[in-house]
Amino acid sequence: MEKIAIAYGITNSYVPKLANTLIGLTRHSKKFWTDIVVYNNDITDENKKLLNKITPCKFINVEEQDFIGKISKSRIEMYSVATFFRFEMFNLLDDYDKIIWSDVDVLYIKDISSLAKFGDKTGFAATFAKPTQFKVINNFYDLINEYDMFAPMINAGLLVITKKLENYHELKNWCYYATNKYSKSLNWLDQGILNLMIQEFKIDVEPIDVELYHCHPTMLKESKKAYIIHAYGSSKFWNDATTAKNFPEWDENNNKWLSISSTENSYDKNKDLISVLMSVYERYDYIDEAIMSILNQTYGNFELLINIEKTKSQDKIIKYLSKFKDKRIRILPNKEKLGFAKSLNYLIDESKGKYLARMDDDDISLPTRFEKELKFLKRYPKIGIVGTNAEFFGRGTGKWFYKHLNPEEIKVALLRSNPVCHPSVMIRKDMLDKNNIRYEEFFSEDYQLWARCIKHFDIANIDEILLKYRSSGQNITQNSSSEEKIDKSVKDTMKMQFKEYLNIDINHNLLELLQTRRHVWYPDECTNSINKLMSNFFELVKRNNKEIGFYDQKIIEREFSFKKIKQKTTVKLKIKKVIIFFTKPIYNSICNIVNNRIWINNQYIENRLSYLDNKIEKIKEKK
Repeated sequence: MEKIAIAYGITNSYVPKLANTLIGLTRHSKKFWTDIVVYNNDITDENKKLLNKITPCKFINVEEQDFIGKISKSRIEMYSVATFFRFEMFNLLDDYDKIIWSDVDVLYIKDISSLAKFGDKTGFAATFAKPTQFKVINNFYDLINEYDMFAPMINAGLLVITKKLENYHELKNWCYYATNKYSKSLNWLDQGILNLMIQEFKIDVEPIDVELYHCHPTMLKESKKAYIIHAYGSSKFWNDATTAKNFPEWDENNNKWLSISSTENSYDKNKDLISVLMSVYERYDYIDEAIMSILNQTYGNFELLINIEKTKSQDKIIKYLSKFKDKRIRILPNKEKLGFAKSLNYLIDESKGKYLARMDDDDISLPTRFEKELKFLKRYPKIGIVGTNAEFFGRGTGKWFYKHLNPEEIKVALLRSNPVCHPSVMIRKDMLDKNNIRYEEFFSEDYQLWARCIKHFDIANIDEILLKYRSSGQNITQNSSSEEKIDKSVKDTMKMQFKEYLNIDINHNLLELLQTRRHVWYPDECTNSINKLMSNFFELVKRNNKEIGFYDQKIIEREFSFKKIKQKTTVKLKIKKVIIFFTKPIYNSICNIVNNRIWINNQYIENRLSYLDNKIEKIKEKK
């Protein structure tokens, strides 16, 4: 009898995705495989046990050092270890006749046993991307002249290989060699290398029907006949509401996984309980993604408290959230409109956990967030609040790195800015209770809270991105009508700290010059007076702290080390004025053209976004 292995490769953060895939596999297919093999490098024993409850798996642990010698360490560090699991599958042909490799961002919606018929003709079967969409070159940043870069591209998300590949060990070794050679040119590493390998060894690839076994979620018509829906690209079943809605089976499978994992993890007396605090005000466009990112945490002993503000949408939101059946979720609606700060205080008072984790209704917590924050707080018992770095997504991109990590640096940084990402924090509840601390009604309620907390306990940051922060255009900090209120709130918090911790009364001019939220403009002629004001103030800060001792003096000396602002010389200013006088008419004309063009482009973009938003809302209403 033919021995068949279905192989997957994941890290611990992808355990929920593999679980969903295995549930779909066992739900639709009678067992046609000999073993399920899972390549991994960090799956916990607890998660292995939970996955085995779905169906028995063989776990092959692969560490970074296992690749040393096959590929240079500098190249390994460029990519995730999981990237190389696909090359390791060739080893399985020592023990099996046929290997079916599958990604886990897939949904099996029919019996996939028909895959076992592929691979016997040539030893290698795969789906080909549509020629009008992708070629081999799409996996690279540069042309590799030794190969046909415009040849049809095979998709690496589903592969079938057999013992007919007599040189399979050589194939694996060549993949590592090619990775070393072409790494600087690679975009999609494993897929790119496999496409070159096919040309290098003149492999005749047996085609697998792409519409049946590699159907993208946007192909709604084709999906009715498909066996596998593969969400390749950035929009996945777990982070895209439209995709999840079109394929509800993903949520069904996920709920089954959550019932398996929550039975093991929920309210375990031997584990510390985390209370997750989420407050919802009217919108719930992205709440599915936010909730699922919490339910899919590697640390499962938590309660998710969702407060719903008293608005016209309250009942509608409660009904919408009823679809989540996980017993760890508690819905707590307000009986009257409280506002954000009071709503968070209500959740704190209702919480049962030893630790409090903040979460906004539109962000995404990475799977290991709770696990790593809890480990950090247990290691450092004097730290009462820990935050993390974050990554922007949505309409804005970039990373939110905090240079201030240790408690003493954060204390000093708080004098001028907010160095902690609010929706990323985990807090010791007993430290808030002991010092009678709760949120106050400020527009910058988090900044104000940290400023009061440092009087009683330490705050730190983990130097790792554990939260994805959505830049949706709807955030309060992006609302121009709130900007002045936020600015005043920030300055009031700064003023409070200088008075309470350094015994310094600070005026509005100094507050404006010290804050780091927005750019401060002033004429060149004011430079001397600003230099004098700032220099005297910095000396006062250092002198007063030396007497009071609230802050680390070395950090104060460093952060309040005054650097004189250079003023342009009088000669230069006169020359500048002469140049401006003669060039101003031309300069104004150019600026008017450029500004009009910028306005037109921005207006077009805004109009286009509004148009798309309206179209989406109309589609939702029809459905």
